This record gives sequence, structure tokens and C-alpha cells, in this order.
Amino acid sequence: MAQNASFSSRHSAACRHCPQSVLLGMIGALISGTVVAQEEGDKPLTFRDRFVQQVVKGSELTGELGVFDFRRFHDTNRPYPNVDDPEDDFNTRSNAFGGSLNTRTGMIYGVSAEFGISFAEPIVHYDNPNLNLVGPDQGLYAITKGYVQYNRPGFRLRGGRQLLNTPFANTDQFTLIPRSFSGVSAAIRPLQWSRPNDYLRDQENGYEVVRPPDYTNNQYMPFEFDASVTSQPTWQIFIARMTSYQSRFDDEFTHNNRYVEDTPGLFTVGTTVRHNTTGGDYIAQIWHYTFFDTARMQYAEFGYQMQLLMGAADWGGFEPYIRVQFAREEETGRAALGDINAEIYGLKLGVQSRHISAALVGHYSPLNEGSFRDGQLVHPYSDLSGVFYTDTMNNGVDGLGPGYGIGGRLDIRFSDNIDLFTRYVYYQAKRGQSHAFYNFDGDRGFAAGIPIVEDQNSWGWDTGISVDLGVFSAHLEGFRFENILGITDFDGAKRFYNNRLRLLYQF
Repeated sequence: MAQNASFSSRHSAACRHCPQSVLLGMIGALISGTVVAQEEGDKPLTFRDRFVQQVVKGSELTGELGVFDFRRFHDTNRPYPNVDDPEDDFNTRSNAFGGSLNTRTGMIYGVSAEFGISFAEPIVHYDNPNLNLVGPDQGLYAITKGYVQYNRPGFRLRGGRQLLNTPFANTDQFTLIPRSFSGVSAAIRPLQWSRPNDYLRDQENGYEVVRPPDYTNNQYMPFEFDASVTSQPTWQIFIARMTSYQSRFDDEFTHNNRYVEDTPGLFTVGTTVRHNTTGGDYIAQIWHYTFFDTARMQYAEFGYQMQLLMGAADWGGFEPYIRVQFAREEETGRAALGDINAEIYGLKLGVQSRHISAALVGHYSPLNEGSFRDGQLVHPYSDLSGVFYTDTMNNGVDGLGPGYGIGGRLDIRFSDNIDLFTRYVYYQAKRGQSHAFYNFDGDRGFAAGIPIVEDQNSWGWDTGISVDLGVFSAHLEGFRFENILGITDFDGAKRFYNNRLRLLYQF
């Protein structure tokens, strides 16, 4: 939980986690890396001049600031149930001002760096706060980025504090504070090794600024409507070894995870492929995770979207698609959670058009008696973030455990600046405990003190709107308004309402 530690003490703690071998490697890369030459006439620039031009003057300040308001009604039925008195029904509310500020240097000899902070400060201190937004001490400040990276065409090596976007180790940034990790990662694009134009080059004040390309993963890998045909696929390999992480509710990096104390972290390797062809669009991703002392997981997803049909119609035509996913997990390491035996199968059938998109979703997870929660998935570094097709805002197969879910989603784009969505999913959990997702103090990981309900039924319904306010005035460019309402209903529990309002400014 968040402590009132000084900035200097937190920064010192962070430095103790920096992998020294990686930093030495970065220095070596600085010395031996390929030079991006910049000359005035026939006279090469000195290192000092090159450093000033490419690193200092090529630096950027980016960020996101906003006001958030989170409200919950009937908060007994939430991911952290009121075990002491389940009959005590109450509401929570918090609002806060905060966001993230990042500064990124330009690149020299392939080396660049980035530093970022995130914060959330309450606007009003409520007696019964929603801790998801402001943390237990009602105020959060965190160093979420602090890394050095080395780039070559088709390759990026990064060491230090960083954000990850992989299916089961990611930021989960629905609040003002993202989940951050500390360690080493590498992104490799083999098909771009021989393409120096992979770098981003800008002419500024008479000289060339070279910036590294964006190799960020997108764990959702959405299909684009009427996407441009590409001559070759975008193929990326991502490897990460993270030793510690910081949750979204804290300002301290820790060696614990959601389930296990004092663990050496995680290792993941994955590959993603996207290819838009004249015959349709293809996506694929395959990941392996080792959550040390906790679990070992394999995850795969494949999808195909047909080429544009009826494209000559006034309404722009449509593109049907299909996606399938599979997750398999077993115990590893010291068996801290006992036997783990989980499988999840997912299917998504959808259609996209220029203004309306719709999809049917479903999942199945078999019962595996005697394992952790009789077959529930273990996810130490991710929440209900939409990776599984049937995840809603407050419900999902990765929290409910074995069973099935079926539902649908509708997206409406009124214009390039106004989007609306709604989704509904019905679930049946073989061994349900309502919303007791993150209590593991009972037998085989079930929550102690909360009855197990055989074949428990529940449903989740979300609806949200997003508006780019720049459409109304040039003075509002960069501002975005969002509101999402989530409703969750379980057999034998009061209906749970969760509303998240955001007003954001991005620069």
C-alpha cells in the first residue's frame, strides 16, 4: 500500500532495482553503435554538437492530465467483498486530478532514454473513498518510467522502469496510475533489420532529429476497417524479464505479486503477426509466461477478417471476421498455490462497417477438480482488461473460474469524434463466489468466509461514450470526455453499479 515516503527515498529504492549488466551493455552500445552522421559542409560535428542537436534539442515532453470521478453503488458486491459483514451495504466515491508526464530524449548512436511520473491527487476527500482511484492514503505519486534503450533498425533493447502491454502483464490503466515494471525487455522485428528508414526522422531548425520507432505491443490486436494492403507482414518478437512491479494502488516497487510474496518476478516471450492482404486481414499472437513461484502459462490467438464487401455502397460496405483464443496454465516453482490446472477457450464472431460494428462472444473453461479454485486461471500481473472476449468492466472468466459465458457487443461511431459502445455477457460459474476475485485465503484458493455457490449465474452490462472535444472548437483540441457505466448482477447478491467519468487532456 502507498506510504508517505519522500521522493528521494522512492527514487533510491528504484535505483537498487536497475540491472547493472544492462546499463553496462547500453554504454557499450553507445561506444560501438552505428553513428547517424550529421555534418556542416565537409566538417563532421563534434560529439558535443551532435549530443546537443540530437539528444537535447530532440527531446520531447508528452503527457496526459485529467479529472476522474469514480462512483460505486452497493459496494458489498465488488472485487474485494466485505467479508466481515456481508450484509453491510454501502456506496463509495472518489474524484481526483492527475495524469502522467513523460520526457523522452532524442537518439544518439542508437541510445535514448525516457523518464515519467504519474500522480493522482484527490479533489474532495470523501469519508468512504473508492480506493481504485486514490489509493488507501488518498493520493498517489509514482515513477512509472525510468529507462535507457538502444535501437537499431528492427531491434530495441530497454532496461529500467517501463510499461508493458502484453496479454497477461500490462498497465491495466483504467485509473490515473498505470501498473509499471522494472527489468529488461527486447522487441525484435526481423523483417526490418535491413531498413534504416525504420527510424523516425524530422528536419528541425536546419538539422536532422532521429527518434526511435514505436515498437509498443497491443495485446488486443484489433482489426482495422478497410485497412491498407501491406507488402509484407508486421512481425514482432517480444522478450521481457521483469524482477519487480508497482501496482496501480501504490507508489512502491515490490517483489510480491497478487498471490505470492517475495518472488523473483516474471519472464515472457511472445510473437505477434499482422498482415493486410487483398484476400483479407490476418492476426496472430502466441505467448509464453513464467510467473516465478506461481504459474506457467501459454496463450494463443488467431483471427481472420474478410476483404471489404459491398464497398461501393453509399454506407461503405462491411467486413466479417472471426477470432479464436486459448489459454493453458499449470503450476510451476515452489507450488505456492498448490496444483494449478486451467484452460480457457474463446470465440468471437463479428462484422465491421464504417459506422457500426457488432460481435458475438463466448468462452468455455472446464472444471478441473482439486486444482486452484477447481480450474481457475491465475493472473498475477493483470486484471479484467478485455483480453478474454467475454470480459466486462467488473466480471470475467479469469476471475469467475470454470464455466461458460456468452454475449455480444455493439459499437457505433457517430462521427470521427464521437463513439458509443454497449456490451452484455451472461456467465455461469461452476463454483461461484460472487465477486470474490482477489481473496485466496481459503481451501484451494477459494475465499474464506464466502459461500461457494454451485452453477452460479451472473451477468455484466457496460455502456460507454467517448467524445473528442476538439470537434467543437479548436481551443479544445487534445481534450477528450469519456464515461462508462458498468452493471453487474450475481445470484444472491445486490446489484453492483460502477461509473467511471474521465475528462482528459493529451499533449
